[in-house]
Amino acid sequence: MSLIQTIIDLFFPPRCPFCQSLLISGNPDGEGLQPWGRSTVALEGMLCSRCAEELPWLVHCCLRCARPLTVFGDDCPYCREHPVAFAYCCALGSYQGALRKTLHRFKYGGEKGLAIPLGRLLAARLADTPWFPKMDVLVPVPLSVQRQRTRGYNQAALLAQTVSRELGISSQELLKRTRDTDSQTSLGRHDRWENICGAFQESNNGEGKLQGRNVLLVDDILTSGATAHAASLALKEAGAAEVSVAVIAR
Repeated sequence: MSLIQTIIDLFFPPRCPFCQSLLISGNPDGEGLQPWGRSTVALEGMLCSRCAEELPWLVHCCLRCARPLTVFGDDCPYCREHPVAFAYCCALGSYQGALRKTLHRFKYGGEKGLAIPLGRLLAARLADTPWFPKMDVLVPVPLSVQRQRTRGYNQAALLAQTVSRELGISSQELLKRTRDTDSQTSLGRHDRWENICGAFQESNNGEGKLQGRNVLLVDDILTSGATAHAASLALKEAGAAEVSVAVIAR
């Protein structure tokens, strides 16, 4: 640890991003984390041992939509009934409890710094995912101009930047919103799909950059899958060979 970091930690001691308790000794061995937490991505001091053990991590889930399955590899009834435009989905955990509260702070509370621990955890999960090595580029789900102006940042872009640094894969904002949409939060499943349909297209600086590439679409949360599906369709229309998705919560 550098002298500067030691001084910073003295005045601003690191806290667990989920429960906000002080991290005294960190979590040096990844004890309590799922097997992917012991990957090549260093997670020392990222979260407390209690949260490492108790957070709703997703392990046995559908490779395509990340919905929990009773047995890993089981046929997913949801995917049979609701086909999507993306090939795979990697999700860190279930959207509940402390993980949900943390994402709410990150997304609506202005706590941009949470992109670092959340992004590093997602990178660790991706590093243990068999299909990740074929990805060529990360693309964050874009916000509308108005929503980004109001919020001040795009949480998906911040997550993608952290994952990019951890895993050495380029992150590029190659999608844009074609129109403002209502917030998906208060809408039912059918309305979510109607609301977001056709809301994305290749960005002005993305021409030709997606052709034949395998794209990893990055967002904070996947619920119905409508946003990821619509964004994946736009990426494919722009020439992407295959699109997969990575999110913090499902």
